[in-house]
Amino acid sequence: MDCRPYFLSIILVLFSTSEMYGSTIIPPADYGEMVRLSDVVVKAAIGDSESIEHGGVVYTRISITILHTFKGAYAVGQTVQVHHLGGFVDGFTAVVSGSPTLRRGDVMLLSLRESGIGLSMWLLSYGQLRLEILADGTQVYKHLDSSGDIEYEPRESVRVEIPGIYRIQQLEDHLMSILAGNSYWDSWSAGSIQLLTAPSLTSKIASNGIILPAGCSML
Repeated sequence: MDCRPYFLSIILVLFSTSEMYGSTIIPPADYGEMVRLSDVVVKAAIGDSESIEHGGVVYTRISITILHTFKGAYAVGQTVQVHHLGGFVDGFTAVVSGSPTLRRGDVMLLSLRESGIGLSMWLLSYGQLRLEILADGTQVYKHLDSSGDIEYEPRESVRVEIPGIYRIQQLEDHLMSILAGNSYWDSWSAGSIQLLTAPSLTSKIASNGIILPAGCSML
């Protein structure tokens, strides 16, 4: 059974030239579940972006260049467009809490779904991972800080592990094993580094009763 109603609500606050939205989701149990529920999972370089209106809703459309496809049928080097809620069109701004702020040239590990507008970041910045270099030179995939602006509804009787920071090669190898049906999600096999350093993220998790990954402490 495909249980997909993870994006619960958007709360609207209206101003004269802008709208601000708060977002609430039921998070997947772990990053492995998010990948399984996504239609497309790719490593990609971020390109240009623009805001568009579609069906009365403002979106940001981002061009990405595929570097590796874990799930889906996109070829390396192919340029495709992905979308997320929020943007600026004709003097009107729609701000959605938890929408990603991506920079041209960023390398991202993106979990996407097909929607009426095309490929979309279906849980906003949640579970979208950016390639970063730690102070000691270690290359990692790291959650976006903007994911801390999303409110979370707890899942009854489900231990939720929020996506965090992972060693690149270990995570990529583990994802390929999961998608091939050879293993289940395991944070240690994925090269998890327990450095949840976004206070807004950890505080929201704690207030909603969601359990942190094993070995984590509140900062």
